[in-house]
Parts: sequence; structure tokens; C-alpha cells
Amino acid sequence: MSLLCIFLLSFFILCFSVKRINFSKRPEKLPPSSPKLPFIGNLHQISSLYHQSLYSLSQKYGPLMLLHFGEIPWLIVSSSDMACAVMRTHDPTFATRPSAIISDILRFRDLAFEPYGEDWRQLRKIFTIHLMSTKKIASYKTIREEQVGNLIAKISNHASISSSNPVELSKFLFSFMIDIICRVVSGKFIMEERRYAMIREVVEENFNLIGRFSIGDLFPSLSWLEGVIGLSRRARRNRNKWDLLFEELIQAHIESGESNEGQNNFVDILLSLKNDPSFDFDFSMDQMKGLLADM
Repeated sequence: MSLLCIFLLSFFILCFSVKRINFSKRPEKLPPSSPKLPFIGNLHQISSLYHQSLYSLSQKYGPLMLLHFGEIPWLIVSSSDMACAVMRTHDPTFATRPSAIISDILRFRDLAFEPYGEDWRQLRKIFTIHLMSTKKIASYKTIREEQVGNLIAKISNHASISSSNPVELSKFLFSFMIDIICRVVSGKFIMEERRYAMIREVVEENFNLIGRFSIGDLFPSLSWLEGVIGLSRRARRNRNKWDLLFEELIQAHIESGESNEGQNNFVDILLSLKNDPSFDFDFSMDQMKGLLADM
């Protein structure tokens, strides 16, 4: 009986303490917000012309307002002064990209989606100094000239074969873009037909997947539906193809027996940095693949 009384008294004291803490806690100060509905939040207030809907709401609630799209809170900035505060004054606070189901599956530890911090700063340093410096870009001039010549020849050949049909430039220009990137990223190794076809496939699939609506990004409690719809499975398959492609490319460069000195393509440069004992950053293979995927 005495043990029961002690237990009930302890439980009462604990509940009172928790209640007291909750009441004493000052309410969190949040930006102005439009009234929201359960579960869907403010989605009912957004039309297909969403920029006009957000503008109308900002006229009522101010240049900094909090809306809920589904279960996720969004901070809406709609004035130049507030944008300056977010992107300059408080840039480190807002620098990390929000998590998204499909992009989280597809990504390696890359510059585009790496959370802001020391690793991100080191990857940016590698990208700007060793891969995309003015000197490096100038060194790709021959590649660009060769690919422009190939593009003109392809268009001319197509026009001469089927003179009555219009030339669909979008396909030729997409191919031109991929050709240049492939040559710059990996030189002659990627131009092997099977690898070249594979990179076109994974790049196109990436565009398709990232552009698709993912229900889990707005309703995390319904993320399990991604498995039913099959979008996450497609993303994992494409990520595995990326991984296989990069493994083959990197291994081909390692086994080539060629010296990295004087090489211009990105794979050789990144391998050189990874194997350089004086380089003051623990550059992982996943981060290396991430920089290649960014390109």
C-alpha cells in the first residue's frame, strides 16, 4: 500500500512539473501565417497560378510569411529587402538545401546537395579552383571546337538525307551538350559506345525523376506510398546505374597506366587530388562521384 502511495505521489509530482514547464515556456515567435486546414495546410489557397496566389497572400500577411504546404512549413519571402536578409545577412542559416525523397536517393555526397559545412566548403574549393577555373575552362577550347564541328556535320548530314523533313534541333543540341560534358569529365574513356549510351540514359532519367511530384515531400506521413507508386524504386535503380558507371570510369583511369600529369579531364584531376598526400582534405570516393554527377 505504501509503495502504491509513493508511486501515485511521484506520478502526480512529475505531471505537475511537466505541466508547469509547458506553461512557463514562452510561445515561439513565428512570422505571420494564413489560417490552415488540417493535413493539407494552406494548399487550398494556392491556385495553378501559384505566383499570383503567393503575391495575394503576401499583400495581406507581409513580405515574410509562414505557410504550410501539406505537413511541411514553408517560409515565403516576397520582397527585395527580405530576400537580401535571407541570401546575404543570414545566408549560412538558409544555405542547406531542404531534404527531398527522390534527390536524397539519387545524390552522392555532391556539391549541389551537400549540407552547408566544412565538407561543402572543401568541395566548392575543389570545384572552383581545380575543375572550373578560368585556366581550366580555356583548356577545353579544342574540345568545344571539335564538338561544334561534329554538331554542324550531323545537322548537315541529316538535312541532306531527309531534306523534306524539318530538323529537330533540340535533340541535336542535347546530344551536343552531353558530348562536351562527357569529353571534359572523362576524356576518351567515356566515348566508348556502351558507356556513352549509359550516361545519356541516366542523365535523362535523372531529369525525369527530379521533375516529378513526390508525395512524401509534402506529406512525410505518406512516404510509404512512394514504394507503392514505384518512384523511389526507379530512383534507386538509376542511382545504382550512376554508381556502376562511375566505378567503371574511375577504374578505367586507374588501370590505364597513364600519368595524371598534364591530363585535363575531371576524373584524372580528382584522382590526382585524392592521391596527393599534401592535399589537406580527406576526399572520399563518394564525394568524387558526387562532383562528377554535378557535371
